[in-house]
Amino acid sequence: QENKIPAIISCLPNCLTHLKTIVSFTNVSSTQKKEAEELGVSCFSWEEFSQLGNSNCELPPKQRTAVCTIMYTSGTTGE
Repeated sequence: QENKIPAIISCLPNCLTHLKTIVSFTNVSSTQKKEAEELGVSCFSWEEFSQLGNSNCELPPKQRTAVCTIMYTSGTTGE
C-alpha cells in the first residue's frame, strides 16, 4: 500500500545488502522512487513492474541462493 512505502524506505539503510527492489501494488510517487534509488534500491508500482516484461533486457544468471520473495498481507485472507 502507498502508506507503507515511507516505512519501508526508512528501513532501507539497515537492509541494503539484501533488498534490491520494491514492488507496490499501488502507486509509487516520484519522490519515493528517488529516495529508494538514492539508496541503490529500485522502486516500482505493479503496473510499471509488469511492463518490464515487455522490454528486451538481459536477465542476470540464476543462482539457487539468489531467489527471495517477501509478501505482506493485512491478514484479511484468514489466519
